[in-house]
Amino acid sequence: MFNFFRKRSKSDAYSLEVLSTYANKDKYFVRVAHFMKLNFNQCTITVIDPHGPRMITMDPWPETIFLNATGKRTVRQYIEETAGSYNGRVPSQLDSFIISELEKLVFEYRIIELTDVPNTLKPQFEEPIPGGNK
Repeated sequence: MFNFFRKRSKSDAYSLEVLSTYANKDKYFVRVAHFMKLNFNQCTITVIDPHGPRMITMDPWPETIFLNATGKRTVRQYIEETAGSYNGRVPSQLDSFIISELEKLVFEYRIIELTDVPNTLKPQFEEPIPGGNK
């Protein structure tokens, strides 16, 4: 009857072990590439690669990370906020997955940068550029 007030067992609590040892956890992340919305019916965006003649279409997770790369939060803050949005039912290895996706965007695609201090998004990267809404 009073299970509502019981303490959660340690196995129910989520763990962000990978985050706690991640070297870049206290760095701020900011996007450094233009993007377009593909159309009004989709939340999907495409990023214009600043390093080559191509466009990058993303899955939902990398897209969410890219759009949240505003330079105002650290990697740790972003992962903790994301974990908190699950209301105690955090998927196992959420931190590991987000870190893996973030590192692809930073080191492989180079469309997000990590910095030691908070940043302001450059005006040209704040909003989608015209041309993708057809």
